[in-house]
Amino acid sequence: RWPVGVLSRNAGYEAIEPAPGWVGVQGMWMLQEQMFEYLAVQQGKRLKLHHSVARWPPSPGQRFNDHSPLRVEKYSKNTDGTWTLENGNGDRFGPFDVLVGAYDSHTHTNVQLQDPATRRMREYLHANLRHSPVITAMVIFQRPLALPFNAAYVIGDSRLAWVSNNNMKVSKNVAFKAGGREFWTFMAPAQYSCDSFGSDGKGYKQRAFNDFVTAFGEILGMDLWSHSPSLVRALHWEAGLPCTTLPSNAGCLYDSEQRLGWCGHWAVHGSVEGAALSGRRMAELIAGVSLGRPPPVDAEYPEGMWPDIGHRAENGYVRLSNGFFYLQHPRLKSIPPPISSLSAVDTEAFWSQHAAWGFGGTARSQGSDKGHLDKGHAKGCGRWRQNVDKCSAAPSEVEEWTGQHQLRPQRRWLTARGRGGH
Repeated sequence: RWPVGVLSRNAGYEAIEPAPGWVGVQGMWMLQEQMFEYLAVQQGKRLKLHHSVARWPPSPGQRFNDHSPLRVEKYSKNTDGTWTLENGNGDRFGPFDVLVGAYDSHTHTNVQLQDPATRRMREYLHANLRHSPVITAMVIFQRPLALPFNAAYVIGDSRLAWVSNNNMKVSKNVAFKAGGREFWTFMAPAQYSCDSFGSDGKGYKQRAFNDFVTAFGEILGMDLWSHSPSLVRALHWEAGLPCTTLPSNAGCLYDSEQRLGWCGHWAVHGSVEGAALSGRRMAELIAGVSLGRPPPVDAEYPEGMWPDIGHRAENGYVRLSNGFFYLQHPRLKSIPPPISSLSAVDTEAFWSQHAAWGFGGTARSQGSDKGHLDKGHAKGCGRWRQNVDKCSAAPSEVEEWTGQHQLRPQRRWLTARGRGGH
């Protein structure tokens, strides 16, 4: 459990009580790993697990390439209506009665839902689902800030929505070499992220670094540049926040003709909780179908305009610039719908000009974001790589800072997810 508060220029830091947050003391990916391991133990007799680790179980902290040939990347419809999955080695799995997907980035659905059996789902999502990107940055301060709080939702500033001190997350029994420095994570509001990346997709990293440090200093009344900040990494999560949602309360989608289901936080509300609830509704729907019950009508491509997802902020919930949260604080108010959001058409228009993966090029990032070209070989990749190099810390500095624990998730579990799934 981890205390979280609200930060503003006028009122300073105010704790949120009595609702603590949860944090992974050995890395945030431990949450999904331990949930997965728990389910594997509890339901092991009912589940046949496939993974993209060469040996099972994986060793602690094991890393493997994002492009592991053990990852499932192809799914095809058989003549009897079942599905077969295939990994990069050509190993085939199945047949399965139902295929379920849980990724929603237009880049990934554009590439991976080209099969005739998945095309209607792709077109339905592309016609209705809109996103607001999220820009986040990880910054090292050579001189510690020594602030009296761990993390806070920021209000009243157009550049900053969330701040957290990563030093304070780490358990005392975990090797973590700080060397007297502090490592902070900053997240931008939805509107800032959309405007900044949309207007200049190559300069957003340095701009975010400057804006985050300056804004945080202004709110605190401190000169943070005197603490020698340096940018470790800046990220643009293209489909970070869903802006629209289903025009029904089904919580998921199901194509009974193709036996294809789709779920995600966009179908309930934009949060980890929303994703979990959507997955549960998907599982309940499939369980009902397996017992001979017809699927809910409102889950089968419901008609009508997709409304702004803000209307799902029920009592006790707030829609902030970085997602939905069950929080109560007088200063935390739900934001209005972002003025700008990205449709599938916007996504294609932007990435096509850079010949990105899925939009005219075959280059794929060696990192976790497959939309970026920093290490690819498509048209324009040199300019992106140059921008990344100017803004990122040297690998040796990152290694020294994190010790045995890297900045990225070190294991990933896979069934039939898109390339962006962690």
